[in-house]
Amino acid sequence: MFKKALNILTWLVGVPLGLAVLAYGILLIANLKDAEPGPAVAEMQRILNEGTPLHSENNAYFMILGFAAAPEVDPIALGVERHAFLESTDACFDGDYGEHFDLFDDYNYRSGRSDAVKTFVNGCRVSGDGCFDHLATDSTVVDDWLASDDWLIERYVRMTRMTEYREWVHTDLSLPLPSYSPILEAQRAMLFDAWQIARAGDAELVNAALDQDLRFWRMVLKNSDMLITKMIAVAAVRQHLKYGNRILRELPPDVAMEGIPPSWTPFTDEERSMRRAYAGETKYFEYMARNELTPGCDEYGYWPGLFESQSWDQFAWAVIGPFWQTQDTINRRSQMMLDVAAILDVSYSQMAVAMEAADQRTDATFAPYSSLFNFTGNQLMSRNKWYVSGYAARTSDLEGIRMAAVLATEFRSSGVPFKELPNTKIHDKGANPYTNEVFEFVSDERGDFIVFQGLEPHDRARHELIY
Repeated sequence: MFKKALNILTWLVGVPLGLAVLAYGILLIANLKDAEPGPAVAEMQRILNEGTPLHSENNAYFMILGFAAAPEVDPIALGVERHAFLESTDACFDGDYGEHFDLFDDYNYRSGRSDAVKTFVNGCRVSGDGCFDHLATDSTVVDDWLASDDWLIERYVRMTRMTEYREWVHTDLSLPLPSYSPILEAQRAMLFDAWQIARAGDAELVNAALDQDLRFWRMVLKNSDMLITKMIAVAAVRQHLKYGNRILRELPPDVAMEGIPPSWTPFTDEERSMRRAYAGETKYFEYMARNELTPGCDEYGYWPGLFESQSWDQFAWAVIGPFWQTQDTINRRSQMMLDVAAILDVSYSQMAVAMEAADQRTDATFAPYSSLFNFTGNQLMSRNKWYVSGYAARTSDLEGIRMAAVLATEFRSSGVPFKELPNTKIHDKGANPYTNEVFEFVSDERGDFIVFQGLEPHDRARHELIY
């Protein structure tokens, strides 16, 4: 009886165990050799190689990298020094800055502001509503702000005179990125300076200030090699247009149109394209795939995210790691990003459909249990999908904001009352670029607004420009 039970137990345990060993062996055989580098990887690198040289005297990248330096420090010199350190780090940077410990400490650019100015600036949003609401009761705070930040504004204007942008692609998130907050705040300060000029009625100076600012950010928008830089440029352009609408609103109606700068023209396909930014993201992913899943780096065991415990992650990786094919994963993801960029390079009327197609292409790249080869890559990547179409929509939405700002200025200068806008033929002047339908017109306790509904996911696609 006991022997019979033992035989049954042996079958119950031995057969599944044998099958598991057989399956494991088959997977090992199927994954003996990784793929060769694919053409999409080379194409992404070719895209990144395009453009002006990194080490150019007029490259604004170094200015941006060192922008948060103290007033007495040359931001470009600091940016060059910071870049030299970033470029010198190896693939397994462990966060040890050594003798460069203080190199990335930023100056507290808000230290010279009064409490009133701090409150005012903290109330500012991209649209400027918080700032302008405050000005209804106290306009002297702008004078105080511009006086305390005169050095920051001067530095910002110096940066926007630069005519080239080429950046070094960060491939390790443990390395510090440029500090963008002081740049965007400096832009707001500069725009409030232009607002004061507009209140004095000088349309020519307003035109020049706005033109220089937007030309710079459109250049960065076109040449960004990292997705985060592309989105910072989008934020700066969006802030420019919404504040610009407010600024032009201060000009006398008879000269308001003279304030619209030459750079307020439709965005180009190159500026909207996500190819360069996606190429930079591909380079970052290649770094992560080659290094963060390699024993020896401090990050080892974190990225797979199979378990909450690092030790269990490492044990699991010891089991399934042999079925991870680094080059094949890089090849397929590179091809996916290249295809998605091409899918999204469409006219505005096709953008909504293109976003769905891009997400479907992302879904199809890695499917669990679809192949013995790179079995682990299929499992991990199918669990870690990243839909990038929303970033393209955020960039594309800039055209609708621009059209609404131009439309508002044109009709204000013509003296058209807001309540008459729905009855005015405005298709020739501007409409939603995605649908060619007229903009929405909303009046509430805050004021009268022209509203553009974009395609960016969530609630950030609604843009209100005051009339």
